[in-house]
This record gives sequence, C-alpha cells and structure tokens, in this order.
Amino acid sequence: MTTEVAIVGGGIIGCALAYTLAKEGVQVAVFEKERVGGQARIAAAGILGSGVESDGRDTFPSLSAQSARLYPDFAAELEAATGLDATYTRSGALTIVFGETQAMFLEHQAGVLAAAGQRVAWLEPDALQATEPLLSTKARGALFFQDDAHVYAPQLMHVLTLAAVAQGVTIHEYTPVHGFLTTGERVTGLQTAAGPVHAAHVVIAAGAWSRLLGDHLGINLPLKPTRGQVMVLETYNRPLRRVVFGAGGYLAPKQDGRIVVGATEEDAGFERENTAGGVAFLVKLMQRLAPSLADTRVHHFGVGLRPTPPDGLPLLGPVAARPGLWIAAGHHRNGILLAPITAHLMSNAIRKGDLAPLQPYAPERFGAQ
Repeated sequence: MTTEVAIVGGGIIGCALAYTLAKEGVQVAVFEKERVGGQARIAAAGILGSGVESDGRDTFPSLSAQSARLYPDFAAELEAATGLDATYTRSGALTIVFGETQAMFLEHQAGVLAAAGQRVAWLEPDALQATEPLLSTKARGALFFQDDAHVYAPQLMHVLTLAAVAQGVTIHEYTPVHGFLTTGERVTGLQTAAGPVHAAHVVIAAGAWSRLLGDHLGINLPLKPTRGQVMVLETYNRPLRRVVFGAGGYLAPKQDGRIVVGATEEDAGFERENTAGGVAFLVKLMQRLAPSLADTRVHHFGVGLRPTPPDGLPLLGPVAARPGLWIAAGHHRNGILLAPITAHLMSNAIRKGDLAPLQPYAPERFGAQ
C-alpha cells in the first residue's frame, strides 16, 4: 500500500489532521490499533476551556486561544459535511472557590483578565446560586469565563471520522503498527499488521503510546501516560448549564443531560482500569461541588490515558534526525481543545513547509534518547 501521508493513531488529533490534509487534496491513511476515537471516545470530558486551562506559560495560552477561536467554524464544517450535530456549545465556564482568600484572589484576577481583553466576570455567592442552583451553597463565588465552550467528545469524534472518510481518508481500525520502513535515516513508511505501507510522510499521533513508537526509531519522545478516571451521571431533569471547575476537578454538562465528573490524575503506567480510590475521589468531588447530585443515577465510569510531556507543551513538527517523520502528540488533557489548531499548523507544515509556528513545540527540544 502507498499513500502520501500515513498517520499512526486514530484519536482526535490523528483524525483532525487527516481530515484537514484531505480537504487540501492530500492522500491520507490512518492506522489505529483499536477502535477509531481513542481516548476521546472513552473518557474525554470535551471541555474547550481556553481561559480556564491557561497555566501562565506564554505559548500555551496562545495556542489554546487560537484553537478555541477555530472551533465554531471547525464544528460547522463537520456538520455541513455530515448533516450531524458536532455538539459545539458555547456555555461559558465557572471556576468556583470555597475559601475567602481564594475568593479575594479570583475577584482580583477577574479585573486583571478583563483588562487584558478576556470576557470574564466575578460572581458573588447569590449570583452564582441564581446562575447554577445545583452547585454547593458553600461556594464563596466564581470566576465566569463567558466564551469557554464544550462538546460531547464521542459524538464529535463520530462526526469527525465520517467527515474525514467523506474527504477520502482511509481509516484502518484494529491495525497496529509494529515498526517503520526506512532508507538510511529517512522514514519511508510503516510496517503494520496488514503489511507494509509506503508514505512520503509518517505522522506519529498515538497519544500516550507515541513514546513507544519513538523507541522503534531511537528518538526521544518523553511522554508519560497519566491515568484519568471519570464518572458520568444522568441528570435529565436537573440540568447544569455551564462547565464548572473547583476542588481539584470539574463537572461538564452534555446536551443529552449527562454530566461528566472528573478527573483523577494518576501515574499508573498503561493501566486502564477504574479503581476504588478513583471512584471515591470522584464521588467526593461531586459532593463537594454539587451535593444535590448525590442521588443521581450513575450512567458509567470511564478511564483514559493522557500523554503528558515534561514541560506541559505538545510535541508538534518534524524530526530532523529522521526525515519524513512528524510528531503530533503530548496534548495531555487538552487534546479535544487543541485538535483544530494542531491540525491547521501541522497541515501547513507538511504541505507548505511552514515550520515557524511549530518551533516552540519542536519534538527534539528534549534532546537525544
């Protein structure tokens, strides 16, 4: 088999890149060792919180804000291509606090962020209760990020996959990659369970498993799997309108009435099982943020692995030591949020050689293996 671009990994990043390349006439094949959808299908909360997720580094807030701005058009494009709802919902997000000192700090931050151009507001306890009556009456207030949004990740992934296939992308599920084809130092394709695949460009977009693939080629992709457990509640007649952060976790409402409660962050290797400790954490978190949900039916528990880089920034771009090889991985808990900008920047780099925007995310910034 021969293709222009072979992508290893059929999660949100791999499929978004495949779709974006195919729109520009590039022949793309995606290889996924399990079902397409990856962690987005299993445990992603689908939070598009560019304001909430900002962590102070110069590069990450810019990247997340760029991606958030792309999302309305990205979702509308997928809907036009498939006739299905991509579930993009601009609801805003709340960061709630329970201590007086925290409240004073966030109230100050509201002014700072507003002065910098963000649409934010501080909500006093009475206003918070009027806005979201399900939340704990013990909260001392909340910072309201008015432009943050969310999606239902499994549905978005389904719509994206259909749109990619409609653009001519070939997706090979249950087709693990066992190695790479090379000519000298150049990567020229893949060795898959279905046979060799020859490609001008090979992209590793396999999330937490990307490091293992890099090992085949002797390149250093220092991504640690971080286990995240979630609990999904059914709340059809008790709606929550906005994503809520606080007490070390979040509540993420979905259009079908469910609420995702998450998430743990655990160093557990590649173990993908829910644990008693994880479930206890999630129940305690729910009771802290919204105790009125205590009698709500649990729909299911989920668990996923986040690809966590040492410096918190994704690995995006070519590998100079291995011509023909590209990396799009290491998005930690922000794969859903960063999918559109990752696909846009990587597509431009592969098709046009536009590498400058990717320099802060160079895969080789960590040095040799």
